[in-house]
Amino acid sequence: MSSTEITPQEELYHIQESTNDDGTVNVEITGWEPINWKSDRTNKVSVEFRLPTMQTEIETMAWPEKDTDDHKFVRLVRQCGYDLASADQIKGERAKYDGENLVVPKQESRTKRVSKRVEEITTSSSVFYNFWYLLFLPVTSPLLLMLYEHENISTLNRRDSAHDISLLFLINTLWFIIVVSVGIPLLSLAI
Repeated sequence: MSSTEITPQEELYHIQESTNDDGTVNVEITGWEPINWKSDRTNKVSVEFRLPTMQTEIETMAWPEKDTDDHKFVRLVRQCGYDLASADQIKGERAKYDGENLVVPKQESRTKRVSKRVEEITTSSSVFYNFWYLLFLPVTSPLLLMLYEHENISTLNRRDSAHDISLLFLINTLWFIIVVSVGIPLLSLAI
């Protein structure tokens, strides 16, 4: 047996570990290359990936004309955590495969998701809920961010996470200053 072959037990283990609850499997991207690049009007890109069974597959996608989520290749690169100019970096990254195609859904931007959540909070009829949410903002904001990251971990840009953590630290620091500066005078009035 050559070093690239695996035993049946290893293959079954890889299949078990790579299978997701939604019926897709995690695959490893092994490379990509343009097809008919600039030679005609049907520019395409082929993406090669390895299945848990160690077989390789190739999916052909339209060459992106714009850096938007309208193009599957752009979504794939972003899902791997890179911008389009860094597409060469996706080699070795993971993606989902449904048995026929790579699964790369269109995603709402993080800004849209958070703004929807803020809108839900501000338009909620429950003043009590909103009061407690704002009171515990330093606790709820990191938890909310972790929830969104857990929900969309593969779609996040790695730089966004560091930026969000810095922003949360700033917000929580300002919140602490406000609570202390307002709370101490109110507390002294109550005593």
